[in-house]
Amino acid sequence: MNDLNIYNILNYENYDQLVQLFTENGACQFYSSIYLHSLDITLNKEEPIKYLNKKNQNQFGIIKEIVCLNLKNKNQLPLIKISVLQTSQFVSQYVSTKIADWLESRELFSCQDTKWICWSGTKQTFLILEIQGKILLVKHEEIEDHVKSDKEAYFMRASFNHYTKQFNPPYDQWKRSFCICGNPDNNEKGFVKCDICKVWYHTDCEGITLQQFDRLNKNTRLPYSCNKCKIVKKKKR
Repeated sequence: MNDLNIYNILNYENYDQLVQLFTENGACQFYSSIYLHSLDITLNKEEPIKYLNKKNQNQFGIIKEIVCLNLKNKNQLPLIKISVLQTSQFVSQYVSTKIADWLESRELFSCQDTKWICWSGTKQTFLILEIQGKILLVKHEEIEDHVKSDKEAYFMRASFNHYTKQFNPPYDQWKRSFCICGNPDNNEKGFVKCDICKVWYHTDCEGITLQQFDRLNKNTRLPYSCNKCKIVKKKKR
């Protein structure tokens, strides 16, 4: 098989076929770790990474295989196989608006997809993708602290199958928030505490504007009554 055919396969992104072909011909080397752009990445650590795709969009995954294909004329083509982590932006395309509205921007979802990416190689391939670095996967309840410290942190609370459009665990089994709306926890939603019933509510659920929310945040002595307690007050008058 000549180099032209190899690049044709790469253009179709049929990397599994490519690696299998080179392995059968004894021209494929497998590695357990790489040192790349000051990053030491090891397979058995299940380390998640962030990289740019051809459209310069952020993508995420966990490295599963590292190989190097020996081409003709002493050229080499290093490839990495990753288990894809989908973003909330991607998942939002497949779920209802109601569910999408409660997914967080730093939320990732494991899935059944894998992908080969080329992190270096000959100039002729035009498939070099930029690995931007490792990311930190933390628990959902820890994400806010890491974001405040400017760390590249994300969290996962479910996997997602975009073919069946199903979460695992199912969406209705996710940990629910304190608010009466019953939606899942979301660290990116504003919330306020009622001074009468002492219950916390999402600002969206209470119909609080950004200006009102800012005013309450700046002056913590301002009393706040939730909509439910306001109705009770009116009935008592």
